[in-house]
Amino acid sequence: MEADTAEVGRARFALSAETFALLSYVALAALFLIVVSGATVRLTGSGLGCENWPRCGSSFLPEKNFHALVEYGNRGVGFVVGLVTLAAAIGATRVERLPRLVSGKADRQACQRLLLEARGWAPRAPAKP
Repeated sequence: MEADTAEVGRARFALSAETFALLSYVALAALFLIVVSGATVRLTGSGLGCENWPRCGSSFLPEKNFHALVEYGNRGVGFVVGLVTLAAAIGATRVERLPRLVSGKADRQACQRLLLEARGWAPRAPAKP
């Protein structure tokens, strides 16, 4: 009886292969966007636009200067990318007959993204002048 309930629950949240492919392409585009956003931070020298994390100075919103806005924008893009990557990893577990290799890689990708986010929350020593 429990197996029947599990099958019904899994069928209710099943994704088609086409929907998963679309979700995967959205995740790929989002990952490309975070690379571009990070490169923008690096090339404009905006890495210290916000001197602390998760705040940006004394408030959660950035100051109205270019470097703070670029750095804070990168944080926002990173948050969205994390959500999209997590959705793709969950979606990989909901596609019927998806090879285990694919769903395993999606799970590892989500774990790597979460660890990267956790690293961003870790306290850091202040930069030396």
